[in-house]
Amino acid sequence: MKTSEKLRIAWFSPLNIGAEKSPSVSAYASDQLLPLLADRFEIELYHAGFDRYQNFPTYHYLSAFARHRAKPYDFFFYQLEDLKSSHFIRVHMGLMPGVVWFHDFIFSSFGPEPILNSPWRQVVDKFHNAALDWPKRGAELDQFGPLGYREGAWSVVPLFSSPVALSEYRRNITARLDSSSGFFVPTPVPSRRIEPQAHTGFTVGFCGSPHIEDRAPKALLALQDLSSYHLLWLIAESERAQAQALLAEFDITSVTLLTERTPDKWREVTRSCDCAIHTLFSVYGQPDPYLGASLMAGVPSIVTRFGATEYLPENVVFKVDAGDHEAVEIREVLRAVQARKVPAVGERSRELALELYSSEQVAFELSCVFERCAPQLARFAERWQAFEQSSAADLISEAPGYVAQPSDWELLMKPTFEEFGWK
Repeated sequence: MKTSEKLRIAWFSPLNIGAEKSPSVSAYASDQLLPLLADRFEIELYHAGFDRYQNFPTYHYLSAFARHRAKPYDFFFYQLEDLKSSHFIRVHMGLMPGVVWFHDFIFSSFGPEPILNSPWRQVVDKFHNAALDWPKRGAELDQFGPLGYREGAWSVVPLFSSPVALSEYRRNITARLDSSSGFFVPTPVPSRRIEPQAHTGFTVGFCGSPHIEDRAPKALLALQDLSSYHLLWLIAESERAQAQALLAEFDITSVTLLTERTPDKWREVTRSCDCAIHTLFSVYGQPDPYLGASLMAGVPSIVTRFGATEYLPENVVFKVDAGDHEAVEIREVLRAVQARKVPAVGERSRELALELYSSEQVAFELSCVFERCAPQLARFAERWQAFEQSSAADLISEAPGYVAQPSDWELLMKPTFEEFGWK
């Protein structure tokens, strides 16, 4: 039901409340996009807390249903990533499906307890075929992963900040509530040019954990043979001991360890970088928005030729192959950048970043998706409401069979059902 000329959106995301920033890409993207979308849409925010976010109407996610009944939203918008701070979203998106922006599509867990035994596949089938039976009570159901099969199925309009994830969705997710093929919407990065910070010598920024997936041993091995450099390594505080052990193993002494890895912190690091290393080699996670920030700053960047970086032009980033010659390739790129043999790559990377990652461009693309898909979402909302009503009617007809006496139903259960609006 339309309530205003502007589309009315329930925006679900972890949020950065106050000055302290979280590692959540969803919270970071909300910081970048909400000010740019506020005039075009009527947006109310939902998160797993009670604090207010800036000047936006902000609520705890458990109040969303009541607020939706009182003044309906045009659709629910969810940002989803592989963090515990997104668990409330993995629950709620199955109750009120809508637009889902996936910052991860491969998950390290099946999510929070309430969805571990989810009969989502049977419910999707039932949504498309009313003649099918509801899932049996008490059945134990195996979940499939690590791909987000359930989350992909429950997405009416799926968006992906990685082109690889979009490809995996189209290739693997066949059970869907709706037939949308999905959209690629990159993670936003502020477009304003960040002023370089004066520094002496050749400074290398490394944005990655000390774990093997980020190829830290290969990067440090490459630095062993590099002269006159300083390493800025951004890590999480929990990774400090392992990072220090690796630095000692490879005898890296000209280094500054920076903790609390967040997109905003990395953007500050790029001010002092002459070259950035983003050598993620894993199906989990993606290099953005950290790589996007380096490109936007015009910092020559080294990436592993894998996943999302395969989609980047060869003349914008330096791609190395994981394996036996990886450290040598990284070292030779660093030497070329240090010797200023590749002067144009920084400007080319910024040109690409402005077209692909700029917050203004991403906000525009997201707006276009919202407005283009609004009719589809309205049709789905009508079908979903009828599906909910059918489900409630079936539950009401089934419930009296679970009490011993009709009087127990009238006295104990019927008032509770009426409280939930199930009549």
